[in-house]
Amino acid sequence: MIQRRFSKDAEDVIRVSRELALQLGYDYISILHFFLADCHLNKSSSIRKFCFKEDAEFNSFLEANKRGPAIIIMENVPLTKDAEIILKQAAVESYLFAAKRIQPSHIFIAAAKVSESFKSIFPDTPNLYERLIQYYTSIGELQNPPTKFRKWLANKTFRKLGVITIKF
Repeated sequence: MIQRRFSKDAEDVIRVSRELALQLGYDYISILHFFLADCHLNKSSSIRKFCFKEDAEFNSFLEANKRGPAIIIMENVPLTKDAEIILKQAAVESYLFAAKRIQPSHIFIAAAKVSESFKSIFPDTPNLYERLIQYYTSIGELQNPPTKFRKWLANKTFRKLGVITIKF
């Protein structure tokens, strides 16, 4: 069994996505909240630079996705089924790119591959999966392109047998 752990940056994205979801009035966490959290953190490898040219653009997008008043919940906030699938696929993507830990880039590459709700954030961006790979490669976030063997193993083994576990 192959275990995949989240990087510190990915853990930060997941933690902040919970906070943002509640601040925006949501009682669940979706890929939208992962996206907003990564943009909010605005680290050097953030997807924010891929989508927003200015802070004002991001701030208006954030306000447009506000659902209602902030929710105060002290308990767990559930992930949507889509978000769960994305996190599992992110583990596969981290393996494909020979990364030791799951990075935020793997989460968004996975989302572009398997999530229609993530693609709806980018309605005018054809080939989103390929464009994200190009973006993350250009900023040095993805350094090891997938080999044929890793692709084969990921397709045949991981998905069918479920041999990847994700640890925090």
